[in-house]
Amino acid sequence: MFRKKLIALSAMLIAGLLVFQANVSADAIEEKPYLSLGADLTATQKRKVLELLDVKEDEFDQYKVVKVTNKDEHAIIKNWYPL
Repeated sequence: MFRKKLIALSAMLIAGLLVFQANVSADAIEEKPYLSLGADLTATQKRKVLELLDVKEDEFDQYKVVKVTNKDEHAIIKNWYPL
């Protein structure tokens, strides 16, 4: 008798968990995408890069814009490729 009640209770708990599932999205965090630009680009080069990326300067508020120098690149790359 106890075993039947335990099985019935377990079945109800499992059914309850299946019915009341919470929908969770893995991409629910809304962070801005990164936009990395060379720190020493000329105005012409910057326009060309933005054109290739299909990004307009007035859309910069939609991105986390990062200016990268050659020194920054070397500091990061040396971890993977000894120079």
